[in-house]
Amino acid sequence: MNVHDKAYELANAIKESIEYRGMKEMRSRIDGDVEIKKRLSEK
Repeated sequence: MNVHDKAYELANAIKESIEYRGMKEMRSRIDGDVEIKKRLSEK
């Protein structure tokens, strides 16, 4: 198996992980809420 195949397997494993799915859900919520986006962008 070559490096490309392993990288592809790793990318798929990450996409299927609970952590990644949770991060995508939070990003969708943030993108859909102007107030949250504003608070997160404040420094």
